[in-house]
Amino acid sequence: MAQSKPTVVYWPNFTGRAQPVFMLLEDAGVEYTYSTAVNDERYGHDGFPTFAPPLYKDPENGVLISQTTAILSYLGAIHGYQPEEGGPISQAQCHQLGLDIADVWAEAYRARNKDADRGSGFCTGGRLQTWITHLDKALQVHSASSGPYLFGEKVTWADFALHNLWNTLVHLYGSKLPETDLLLKHYEAMKSRPALTKYYETSLPVLYASNKADS
Repeated sequence: MAQSKPTVVYWPNFTGRAQPVFMLLEDAGVEYTYSTAVNDERYGHDGFPTFAPPLYKDPENGVLISQTTAILSYLGAIHGYQPEEGGPISQAQCHQLGLDIADVWAEAYRARNKDADRGSGFCTGGRLQTWITHLDKALQVHSASSGPYLFGEKVTWADFALHNLWNTLVHLYGSKLPETDLLLKHYEAMKSRPALTKYYETSLPVLYASNKADS
């Protein structure tokens, strides 16, 4: 019998880069299963090659997709989490922001876990502030006049990525983070969405304890 629910495949005990995928599915009211069999799925699949988790398996067509940004973009198209106005330009801008967010995520994680100063230079030396200023400017384009999200009143798949980024930065750097009113406003707007409020009641931590701020 064919599997009726999509599956999100990721490492056990934390949500990491899979968190925005979980959140989008929760927000869309989509039932899914969570599997930790990362190697079985990515190496045992005969279709288009996948590697970096999370992985998303769609039972409707059998497709297996890897990489957070690709999965979110795919789900955004299926479940209506794309900019409503602007056509191809807004679609490209949404994708650009998704890739920007993935870059910040990777830099922040690498600095915390690989740099001798545990990311202190990244967090306080200007690099993170440059990224935050960039994301603040993206929020200013629409949120000041029409809503708290990246494209105004309409939540998009990139908003889930941005929400996950802030969760990750808080976990990694805590009180050392630069001030940013717009990102905090966006964070609270996302967290107050009913499905995400419920998700947080039982969710796994975004990352593991050994790389948490002040640990």
